[in-house]
Amino acid sequence: MFLVHWAAAQVTSAGVITSADDGFTAAISHVANSGDYTLTLTNAMDPTEFIALVLPVYFGLAVLTVAIPAARLESDGVTLRINLRNVAGLPTDAGFAVVVSRLSP
Repeated sequence: MFLVHWAAAQVTSAGVITSADDGFTAAISHVANSGDYTLTLTNAMDPTEFIALVLPVYFGLAVLTVAIPAARLESDGVTLRINLRNVAGLPTDAGFAVVVSRLSP
């Protein structure tokens, strides 16, 4: 098995893509203070072969917020949902980088 690069992006806490390859569309759905972000892949993939690495990114903030990320790809193969929570488990908005790969046999 090996990983095939699929998409990558860097997103601000407000839900704005600051840099990305062509693996994501430009639109992101985000409701302030929800910790929830929805991105769309430009090409569908099988959710059973999906793997994502989500890392919080701090854009020069004086106070760091610890963000614990979770990511899931919906059954449509293009809708990626990212949820950020703080150490108490409460929703938190934070910038993040995401890399999506396909696990290929």
